[in-house]
Amino acid sequence: MKRERVAVSKASSGIEPPKLEVPTLEEYHIERELGRGGEAIVYLARELRHDRVVALKVLRPELSASIHSERFLREIATLSSLAHPNILPLLASGKSGETLYYTMPFIEGESLRRLLEREGQIPIGEAIRIVREVAEALDHAHRHGIIHRDIKPENILMADGRPLVADFGIARALGQSRLTHSGLAIGSPRYMSPEQVGSDPHADARSDIYSLGCVLYELLAGDPPFRGTTSNQVCAQHLAAPVPSIRILRPTVSRALERIVRRALAKSPADRFRTSGEFATALRRWDENRSRFPHAGDALLAPFRSQPLIATLAVILLAGGSLWTTRPGGSRITATTPGRVVVAPLENRTGSAEFDPIGLMLADWVTTGLQRVRALEVVPTPIAAQAFRFATSRAAGERSARDPVRGVAAETGAQIVVTGAIYRRGDRLLFRVEATDAPAGRLLVTIEDVEASAVDPIPGVEEVRARLMGWFAGQYDDRISSEIAEGVRPPVYQAYVAFSEGLDHYISADFAAALPAFLRSHAVDSSFTAALLYASLCHSNLGQYAQSDSLLGIVQSHREQLTEYQRAWLDYRLAFLAGDHTAALSAIRAAASLAPDSKASYNYAVTAFQSGRPAEALAVLTGIAPERGPMRGFLPYWDVLGAVHHAMGRYDLEREVGEKERQLYPERLLAFIPSLRALAVDGRLQELDSVLRQVETLPADPVGFNLGDLLREVAEELRAHRHNDASERMFERAHRWYRLQEQVGPGLHTVDVRNPGHARSSIRRPLARVAYDLGRYEEADSLVVLLRSEYPRDPQLLGLRGLLEARRGRRDGALAVSDSLRAQSEPYQFGAVALHRARIVAVLGDRHSAVARVREGFAEGAPYDLWLHRDHDLAELRDEPALASLIAPQR
Repeated sequence: MKRERVAVSKASSGIEPPKLEVPTLEEYHIERELGRGGEAIVYLARELRHDRVVALKVLRPELSASIHSERFLREIATLSSLAHPNILPLLASGKSGETLYYTMPFIEGESLRRLLEREGQIPIGEAIRIVREVAEALDHAHRHGIIHRDIKPENILMADGRPLVADFGIARALGQSRLTHSGLAIGSPRYMSPEQVGSDPHADARSDIYSLGCVLYELLAGDPPFRGTTSNQVCAQHLAAPVPSIRILRPTVSRALERIVRRALAKSPADRFRTSGEFATALRRWDENRSRFPHAGDALLAPFRSQPLIATLAVILLAGGSLWTTRPGGSRITATTPGRVVVAPLENRTGSAEFDPIGLMLADWVTTGLQRVRALEVVPTPIAAQAFRFATSRAAGERSARDPVRGVAAETGAQIVVTGAIYRRGDRLLFRVEATDAPAGRLLVTIEDVEASAVDPIPGVEEVRARLMGWFAGQYDDRISSEIAEGVRPPVYQAYVAFSEGLDHYISADFAAALPAFLRSHAVDSSFTAALLYASLCHSNLGQYAQSDSLLGIVQSHREQLTEYQRAWLDYRLAFLAGDHTAALSAIRAAASLAPDSKASYNYAVTAFQSGRPAEALAVLTGIAPERGPMRGFLPYWDVLGAVHHAMGRYDLEREVGEKERQLYPERLLAFIPSLRALAVDGRLQELDSVLRQVETLPADPVGFNLGDLLREVAEELRAHRHNDASERMFERAHRWYRLQEQVGPGLHTVDVRNPGHARSSIRRPLARVAYDLGRYEEADSLVVLLRSEYPRDPQLLGLRGLLEARRGRRDGALAVSDSLRAQSEPYQFGAVALHRARIVAVLGDRHSAVARVREGFAEGAPYDLWLHRDHDLAELRDEPALASLIAPQR
């Protein structure tokens, strides 16, 4: 085992293998090297006989010497007979001296591996299409008696979006399918089927199905199902370990899709799909029948937690908010009103997916009209869509699935549930809508046989809206009649189609894909200002604050086109980008009053906490029902609740929150933080160690939080509560963990295992900080120098450099760094530069200047949070009355 670890360490360290001499092949002119792997070196070459460009794969000498050359050439000849649009054909093969080679067409594109490295998780629809086409290619080959044996992202090329399976059957041509006596991996451990791992001589085509299941898992989750620091570790998991739930890593994956993935990854071949064609059919049927709006889970969080909690909460606010309006004014429903109303997206029963957006469009347009009436409280459309999906799923139970109206009511707290469906008759669409009193189980009204052209359904949408609102007017409030008479038209249909596409991606937290759809929607209909508002949020979620601000300026000039709730959200985003805590809190408070029991309330709680109002945040959080609606399965709710209790000194309540969170999310690393924080306060070291033993085997959390980050947070909490010896031991433990990850390379517990270079940098950042906390200034300095060569304008690295100068008594150098920080201060840094400068002068002993710069940081938008009592560099200022009054909780 020891030798294996050393071998993996060397292979992951970036040491380039010995270069091979370019072979001399009479039939080919070699132009340049394209890449190299464990089996072969790939060259761009011109085949002289046919005057065509090919990819020439030359087997490594040690591999050529270990296989039977005649069998190899015979197998390649057989493989060249495969003909399928998703199979990259093998053109020729040969032998020159002792060198074996084969050729394939040269494809201008990239491998699926490169796509994963660039994109991370792939949009669900795109992932399904890619894997379905690969499965169809495999089915073609399997019916011709040929098994691939090495399906992995590297062997799937993308040509204009079309997947091409490369190196088909090469493992068989090489005569091996597992680790050989020479140590060369023929077949990739991360994608090997259990029978491949066990060298089963009877392994058949279902082995390829398992490998393709691993690829599908990785496309959806961003990581393959099993990882480890050695090949043996990974292989052992394929044999015995259960497949981790993909919905933990990506909650927007439906349970139906997860069942398909799990069947492909069954340990026993008999439990998998019988053929690759059957696998492809299952994916096609799922894609045809899937709901357009999967139940959203955890929002996308920030990649680093160096500023505990706040680094993650800022993005949760962006991803979690809903822009659909509800009842203005925020007053509660009285006995004379119907209670809460929910309008579910209409079901598309036309048999054609092109009409999917109409169901959302009609629901949203009805909701937008009803929300203008103070007598009604209307559930926001995204929540209604999520509730309907959950209510009709198996998770809600058979009773709810049979009675979706009652299920939606239970999920949203609504009394009146509006449902409906769209049908097709020739070139006409038919709309049928019903309103039901859910508690009484009584049908209130049916609106049916509203017709519209399939080409332009807008008139039908308007008529349904008018009829439904007319019924509400007659029953509850004649002010609705004036709204009907206004003649307000929805955006043009094509704009709503693009908007629906954008919203689908947005709910799935795929902001890069959502952004162009929202921009296209606004380009089609410039009156659709809400689409531009969503585009600005996508920019923010992608860290593109300048672009977001620019779009918000345009939205602001057309704010009269927005609803009251959308205007509140616009004001909140403008205040956030300006770093104005007071204005931001006021705006999001108004938004939450317009959409009670939605994620707007959660956003309000987080903003209150960030504004130094933990008591207000706690009151909002305790008023939200975490077991249903938008908080169902939403781990950040518990994380924030625990942090608020901690900030208020209610450590027993924080511990209770932690226990509940661990029960709900036992496989999530982030769920253990409240418990560990509460135990650190009292220095309960044995209990701390017991909990830490439970998390040591967990993978990095999908929000970008790993074991080292957890150890570091516990160490900071111990230090803040004066358990100094225990704190130092915990910092040492974190240091060892980070060092191991840096040496071995990205693996199961790192933040970003898809991009080794980025993963290593993301490990070195906290490693530098931990070295600083341990007083190992030379080590920290060398890491900072290395990182700054990659990120020269990163204020966090420059700030740490200034602290290192100050800690080593180099006053002039520290002040020079502080001046450099001020000189490179830019918009949208939210007080970070001012706080870095405050720490530097605090370490130098200039308390007055330090307090002034802390105040400057808060004025620029720095968030209040638990870092305030854990920040070691500002510890000497805690007895300063000016700082104490600045950071004291507000009422």
